[in-house]
Amino acid sequence: IRNHPPDRDRDVTVDTDTGAIRVVTSAVDNRVGIRAAWSHPGTRLAFWSHFTTPFAGSAFVMLWGFPFLTAGEGLSQGQAALVTTVYVLAGILIGPVMGSLSSRVPTLRSRALVLPSIAVQAVAWLIVIAQPGPAPLWMLLGLAVALAMGGPASMVAFDHARTHNPSHRLSTATGITNSGGFLAGLIAVFLIGVALDLQGAGTPETYTLDAFRLAFLTQVPLWVVGSIFIAVERKRTRIHIGLDSPRAPRRRGRQATRGA
Repeated sequence: IRNHPPDRDRDVTVDTDTGAIRVVTSAVDNRVGIRAAWSHPGTRLAFWSHFTTPFAGSAFVMLWGFPFLTAGEGLSQGQAALVTTVYVLAGILIGPVMGSLSSRVPTLRSRALVLPSIAVQAVAWLIVIAQPGPAPLWMLLGLAVALAMGGPASMVAFDHARTHNPSHRLSTATGITNSGGFLAGLIAVFLIGVALDLQGAGTPETYTLDAFRLAFLTQVPLWVVGSIFIAVERKRTRIHIGLDSPRAPRRRGRQATRGA
């Protein structure tokens, strides 16, 4: 917190007993804070949890969902608006439930909440993509509900950051965690757009359902990579805090047989 009175051009500290004013300078090195926060596997678990859970919903609602629903699936604007509205309402309803479950299983949040929410989103998308023709409205509403799980699940990541970092490093860890979801969202939006361009369907006049289907498959690598890192960092975090034992090192060579 800065103490910068209007009549001073630098930060000062005041001795309340004597009234003496002394100029102070900050000794905080952000590079050190970032390195220290990232070095803890709990922060990396938080980053990858936030990276992997919300990006599909973000890419759908922010940009590609509406043209996919209208130009691709053939819905009216009213029906497309209904799907996106259900996404928002579902997120509002799922949020408290996810929060309650998170508090009940504090040592199983990744396995019981984060990874299942990723799986539900991926399966819902693959079912819609696999349809031989336009998906029925009820299936698209189901997709919206599945994608809505990503936002509440991503909040578990901030709980990871708070749990595994001391208070003086919490803001840095939270910032690192928050960057994960936005980074993944930007990558997903970009990859979908590139995939549409490569198919010659990069404008509203050339959008097709098949082009959208292939374009949305570019989300799969993000889910896979993120899930792998979540599993790896979860294991490292549990070892770091003493919930799991480190894997015993493999013995080199074969044990000598009796009589050898």
